Amino acid sequence: ADEVVLLSKARVVGDLIYASDESASIATGAQVTGETTRTEPSQYFVGDSVTSWLMSPLFRLLCALIAGLILILLIPIASAAVADAARLAPLTSLLLGLVLVIVVPFGLTVLMFTIVGVPIALIGFIAYFSVLYLSQVFLGLAIGRLILPSSWDTRSRGYNLLAMTLGVLIIAGLRMVPFPWVGNVIAAVSAVIAVGAVAVAIRAARRPAVLAVR
Repeated sequence: ADEVVLLSKARVVGDLIYASDESASIATGAQVTGETTRTEPSQYFVGDSVTSWLMSPLFRLLCALIAGLILILLIPIASAAVADAARLAPLTSLLLGLVLVIVVPFGLTVLMFTIVGVPIALIGFIAYFSVLYLSQVFLGLAIGRLILPSSWDTRSRGYNLLAMTLGVLIIAGLRMVPFPWVGNVIAAVSAVIAVGAVAVAIRAARRPAVLAVR
């Protein structure tokens, strides 16, 4: 903890063991029946526990970069298509995403109550939450492709990796702005746009096939 304070009416039955850079402030009248032991916080984690590290913005950023790396290496064309949908049709992606983030979970939940629909619902939920988690990657890639010169080879993995890294760093920086709810709002908007952009990209990918059949 950054600060440990025992007020005058505090009663600790047993030992008081804590990790902090500063000694505890123990008011007159406070009682500790056992021993008081202070240790230095771990230098390997953000905070004093593994949980603090797992919940830290730095760890989230690292996970996003790794996820983006894997995504672009495995499906570079599809990733770029989703990013371009968010970049070129942001309003459409936002409005469509607002509808889908409500309709999709509701529809999948209804399927869960049917025997035949349970497998489909489980697969759907996995895909849905995967898109939500990867929203910062898709939106980061869109931002990066918007910033980097279009004269470069926009189809190459190197270009998209650089664009993704740049965009994800920008989003992470914005989420760290010390204002209430800023991080949550950015995360929510990113998720909505990403869901809508995936739908726009799928519709655009199917259009040539439909025209070919006709």
